[in-house]
Amino acid sequence: MKKYRPLFLGTLALLPWLAIPLRAAESWTRYTAEPTGSKVKVEGTSTIHDWTVESKLVGGVIELDPSFDFEKPRPGKVSARVAVLIPVRQLKSDKTAMDTVMYDAMKEKEHPRINYHLTQMTLKEAPKAPDAP
Repeated sequence: MKKYRPLFLGTLALLPWLAIPLRAAESWTRYTAEPTGSKVKVEGTSTIHDWTVESKLVGGVIELDPSFDFEKPRPGKVSARVAVLIPVRQLKSDKTAMDTVMYDAMKEKEHPRINYHLTQMTLKEAPKAPDAP
């Protein structure tokens, strides 16, 4: 048990440093997916036919750096964090047999969720009007 003591003490020494990013994140603007109204649609093709699956259960958040100007966004790199979660079993087509094959192909038992994390975001151009996307 003594050989784990330096690791434990080293971890304790790092705890104050871990609190700094948490305090900085408090001022970020955070948007959370609504339980109703969210929707994801995946379309694809196979050697047999085209297919579509949809889910109305999508969870996630987007956080934007406080320096992001919502009134006059400028093109360029945007400091943002995005995480999206989709339960695989919530993806449905209009055919139960296809859903079963899809869940098997996606290895749903080992990976029950699709997790997406944004790694980089760049605003290509500013909106043309205040109410434009």
